[in-house]
Order: sequence, then C-alpha cells, then structure tokens
Amino acid sequence: MVEVVEEKLLAKNIEIRNVDERPNVNNILWKNLFRYFGYLPKYKNNFYVIGLFRINNQPPGLKKIWSKIQFQLILRLPKFLNFDTYLKKLDTNAIKVNFEGVKDILFFSELSARTFLAKCLSEGKNVFCYIYSWDHPPKFNAFSKKINY
Repeated sequence: MVEVVEEKLLAKNIEIRNVDERPNVNNILWKNLFRYFGYLPKYKNNFYVIGLFRINNQPPGLKKIWSKIQFQLILRLPKFLNFDTYLKKLDTNAIKVNFEGVKDILFFSELSARTFLAKCLSEGKNVFCYIYSWDHPPKFNAFSKKINY
C-alpha cells in the first residue's frame, strides 16, 4: 500500500521511512503531565468545544465517563507547562529512525507524533508544519516555537 501511495502522490525525490517508537515510562509520564498541566490555546472556547465534541462522539459507558472527568481536570488544573519544555523532557532514544540524508521534515497539524517531533528537533533537523485548517491554532495546544509554520 505504501508503495502505491509513493508512486501516485509523491515526487521522485521524496522518500517514506519507517519510525519505530518504543513507549517508556518517562514519555508516558510527560505526556500525561502535559495533558493536564500544559498551556491551553489562547482561545479556550474552541478548545472546549472540540473537547466536548470528542467526548460526545464516544459510545456510552465507563470510557465516556472517564473522558468527561479527565476533560474537567484538564480545564481546572493550573497551567504551567509549555509545549517546548514538554518536548525537551521526552526521551528521544525511544524513537528509532534513520535520518541519513534527511535535512527537512514536514509535519501536518495537529502535531500528534510528539516524540518523533522531539527527536527531529534534538537532531537539529529543519522542521516545517503545514497547518491545513484555519481552526487548528485555536483548538490545539501543541505548537512549538522551534518549528517553521
């Protein structure tokens, strides 16, 4: 399947490489710390609406109840952790990737591959992010000052 995508959509000088991530305790801890204590976007109403939308689209049950509790904690707990600090705390050794010959990396919003992003920044790669929707900056809190947008 990847080969078909490469042939039809990508220029000949663009290569897809596998990234192998091994979850570890450090990264799980920092992920949760950022979830609860990370700065919220400037426009909190949009963040609130998208959070409710995600919760309401879950089937009824314990997972939905737990998601509501988590979301209330996210909204009410103090915010002191910025995204760049969070990225610095991630263990980039949990990521195995071959950067040979790679100079630039392109991400698309929302930045969900955060350990990989931290690895790219720690390796000194030029990181670019294409924000493909006008409403992403108000909804998401995962924007680094070290990325070209």
